[in-house]
Amino acid sequence: MARIADFGHGSSTPMDAAEAIRIALDATAGKLCLRTISPAPGVSTVGQQVRSVRVDYGTGKSPASFVYEDRREIVIASGR
Repeated sequence: MARIADFGHGSSTPMDAAEAIRIALDATAGKLCLRTISPAPGVSTVGQQVRSVRVDYGTGKSPASFVYEDRREIVIASGR
């Protein structure tokens, strides 16, 4: 509970969906800690176009871009 108290409860700002989407689209992502590791099979460069396969609500393929990889995760950004 002490850790939760240290963070606090934050604050709520009422806004409609359009404003929330505008804020998200205008936001700048934080920097990733880039490490040199062996790339995933078939992926070699940041920005490379890939296709992701959804497994939680169907199996359709979606276009995406390779963003980042380290020993524990691969990050892709799906197209809008």
